[in-house]
Amino acid sequence: MLVLVTIVGAMTDETLAWPEASGRMQAAGFRTATGRIRWRLPGESTPHGELRFWHRAPDRWRVEDEQGVWHVKDGQRQLVRTRGRMEDMSSAGISFSVNHPRTLFGVRQGTGVVFDWLRQFPTPDGPGEPVEVAGRRAWEFAFLSVKRDRKPYPLRVTVDDATGTVLRQAMPEAGYLVEVVEFTPDAELPEDVFTWDGPVSTRHNDERAERERTSRWLNEADLPMPHWWPRGLGYHGGDGDPDTGAYRILLEVPGHPELSRWPVDTPMPSRWADRHQRRHVHRWRDDHWEWALAVDEPLTEADLTRVIESIHHRH
Repeated sequence: MLVLVTIVGAMTDETLAWPEASGRMQAAGFRTATGRIRWRLPGESTPHGELRFWHRAPDRWRVEDEQGVWHVKDGQRQLVRTRGRMEDMSSAGISFSVNHPRTLFGVRQGTGVVFDWLRQFPTPDGPGEPVEVAGRRAWEFAFLSVKRDRKPYPLRVTVDDATGTVLRQAMPEAGYLVEVVEFTPDAELPEDVFTWDGPVSTRHNDERAERERTSRWLNEADLPMPHWWPRGLGYHGGDGDPDTGAYRILLEVPGHPELSRWPVDTPMPSRWADRHQRRHVHRWRDDHWEWALAVDEPLTEADLTRVIESIHHRH
């Protein structure tokens, strides 16, 4: 179990209401920041480590771990280390692991900041208590999960007093911790800290472009296709009556025409009759059934005859 170290001095009798803290978090009171984060995740192997980060609001990032550069976002490209090399992931929707600094800082959108964890832990269990994190005055709130049967422990979130930055997230009972151990807001950062001059793999973009090219071709090309199958066309959905053998199904061909049948010399079931008001309906009958085929455009007499003849009747 993790043990959180908090240093409480003259703030012992003070508390901070959540609306005030939330307002500070949304204000995001810094333009740049740099520092160091330590993290520990739940699991039998208890993965843990440290990250160093540089950030310029709203979306410039450089994050490094023990293996080197992990993430660089320069405003045009988003590079992420995957399989030991930097990959251009600019066209991908990326969901970073919880040990990324964005977990704490949130994502700036418009004039506010979005924190994903608030969806699962929306309600603090009381006001914030005074603590100290990374040598900074802060306030710790205990948030309750919306699914307490699955997540019974509170998420402890610590908010910096001066900037409204989340400095720590922890669930000690579960072994989870992401915590800033060094934090310098409004630091002077060299412009090239958000650049990457090394090799970049385009594997992800290339594979995505190839998938999109293939998809366009499949949708647009006039591909040779069979129009007959030994066991007939497929179908899905629909309705029916096992007692009489009546049924209504959608054929798996363009336009999804609707084929229905019901006992001869009886009206179409009332729950089906109103479905065809905007479609053309071909009607015919045989010795046992009334038939209806609802289509977007009428079939020619020859095509309709061929469709009817292809139906293998099973009484």
